[in-house]
Amino acid sequence: MHLADYAGLMRAGAYAGLSKLYEVNRKAGPIIEAACRAHGRRKFFDLARLSKAPIAAEAVRRIDVLFAIEREINGLAPQDRLRVRHERSRPLLIVELDAWLRERRTKLSKNNDTTKAINYRRSRWNAFTRFLDGLCFSNNAAERELRAVALGRRNSTFAGSDEGGRRAAASYTLIASGKLNDIDSQAWLADVLGRCRTTPQSAFSCLGIDALRTSLTRRKHSSPIQLTTRSGEFMRASRAARNVRTQIYEVVEGY
Repeated sequence: MHLADYAGLMRAGAYAGLSKLYEVNRKAGPIIEAACRAHGRRKFFDLARLSKAPIAAEAVRRIDVLFAIEREINGLAPQDRLRVRHERSRPLLIVELDAWLRERRTKLSKNNDTTKAINYRRSRWNAFTRFLDGLCFSNNAAERELRAVALGRRNSTFAGSDEGGRRAAASYTLIASGKLNDIDSQAWLADVLGRCRTTPQSAFSCLGIDALRTSLTRRKHSSPIQLTTRSGEFMRASRAARNVRTQIYEVVEGY
């Protein structure tokens, strides 16, 4: 539903349920798959660690050279990353790794687990090489941010309504945005929720990330937020959150 009108690039794993999104005759236009390099590596890594498969271990070693290049260029300007990828990563990936995987595949039975790992990677070769056009190398950063969602998914059953779920999604976005901007998200949100009831709506801009960046950057929060199940305090906090919902959505849309 959320992708009904979207067309363009999408970073995703090889989940079969997404296959219809990549169809050329899709109404909104095709979505172009950009595969995560870490996902392709993981299948070889698991075989190397658990089964001591020599070909899988060598595949991990070769793929890790690409990861090492990405660590070197992390933080560089986009055009500089693109240049290094074409000068160093493309020969390693397109020429050496592709040829090596093809050659090794011929020496394995079709039911071998390493064969399946090779087929997984080679059947999505174009998707795995799209990072050479300037995309992120892997989806690890986004998945790390979603780990908190997975760990707390049982709590989501208490969202109470679709609107409660949307508020939770906005909160996750705010917390992640704070981290990406080197802001202590806990201190920032504690400050916002503590002041929103006494701040006129015309002055809500003073509660945004930019206004608090200097004072809250990596600050140790001396009195951590105390979570409570007492209904009275919960309702007061909910009303306060509703009062700043407009500001929350503005911040979300800005990042």
